[in-house]
Amino acid sequence: MMLDELVSLARDLAALEADPSAELQNPDQGDFLQSLLDTARHGCGLESLTSAVAARGEVDRNVNLALIYSTLSEALSSLGS
Repeated sequence: MMLDELVSLARDLAALEADPSAELQNPDQGDFLQSLLDTARHGCGLESLTSAVAARGEVDRNVNLALIYSTLSEALSSLGS
C-alpha cells in the first residue's frame, strides 16, 4: 500500500516536470512536489516513477522487503544531486 502511494506521488512528480499545469492525482501535494522539482535535477520525476514502479514489481515477486526499501531509498536519495 505504501508503494502504491509512492507510485502515485512519483507519477505526479513526473507529470509536473513534463507539464507544470498537469492534472495531479494528489493535488493537495502539488506545492510540495513543485518544491522538490525546484531543487532536484532535471529528469528526477521520471526516474522516481521508474524506481517506485520497479520496487512495487519486486514486492509482487516476493523480493526481500528490506532489500527493496534499501534499493529504493538509495535510488530516490540520489535524485537531488
